Amino acid sequence: MTAADMIATRRLVIVGNGMAGSRLVHELRRRDLSSRWQVTVIGDEPHAAYNRVLLSNVLAGTASASSIHLAAPKPSSDDGVEVRTGVAVVDIDRVARVVTTDDGRQIPYDVLVLATGSTAVVPPIDGLRTQDGSLVEGAAVFRTLDDCDRILELARNATRAVVLGGGSRCRRRQFARRWRRGAPVRRPGRGTYKKVVIRDGRITGAILLGDVTTAGPVMQLFDRGGVVPPDRLTLLFAGMGSSDATETPARIPDRATVCRCNGVTKGAITACWLAGARTAEDVALRTRATTGCGTCRDTVEGIVDWLAASATEPRTLSQRV
Repeated sequence: MTAADMIATRRLVIVGNGMAGSRLVHELRRRDLSSRWQVTVIGDEPHAAYNRVLLSNVLAGTASASSIHLAAPKPSSDDGVEVRTGVAVVDIDRVARVVTTDDGRQIPYDVLVLATGSTAVVPPIDGLRTQDGSLVEGAAVFRTLDDCDRILELARNATRAVVLGGGSRCRRRQFARRWRRGAPVRRPGRGTYKKVVIRDGRITGAILLGDVTTAGPVMQLFDRGGVVPPDRLTLLFAGMGSSDATETPARIPDRATVCRCNGVTKGAITACWLAGARTAEDVALRTRATTGCGTCRDTVEGIVDWLAASATEPRTLSQRV
């Protein structure tokens, strides 16, 4: 194999423009210093990549659709990544190594990654679907941003709602098998029950019912076996550790982890700002802070605003950080 062959451009096609596909693109761009890979991302949704974990917040009105967008490449091929939204793959020719989209385009590949995620399971109940297979009027699934829009539209004139399914049930069973100790928090008047079980500094089980605003970081720490933060109440109550940080970012030490999902410290955010990132979106693009569960966004925005304000004061920023 010649040196030219070793650095020849390779074609990667990723089917699915969700969280997994977006993370793959980010990691590849970060590591592919020789720009060896030409990447095409295909997503059937018309939106840019977004964080599905936060769809419940969009539905509840506590987050906007734009605020849950992931730090992902925009639809262009200027940097070796082309993102095609609103199109679906209808055929894969494994012999010719070509995928065909529903608009008739054929895209060759050297490596193909299917990052299509899951589909909403609709129970086989008589009367739930029309003759053409679509859901009857008044019924909806909950998986995408468009599903949020449909549910909100249906809810405008609705007086009753029935929810089928509970996505966290299997996880709760898994937690239950690994419980060791924990202190529950009950708020009967608010329909809330919370319990996080910690052993050797790591989460081994959890139950969050009612208020699930901390579900994101709890799930991330459990899945990755991460060490819990010193203030363990932040695992039960969102904002207990971040509100003060947002108001007084100067008190946060550089070594403090701001984004637990991606291990981003305040020092990394500061370095990112000094290198030219001026918004939370810029910081997210370079560090992936806020792109996990999203609960650190207020803190990241607070740090960015504080850095901008510090830079305009007579005392230089380098003297303050």
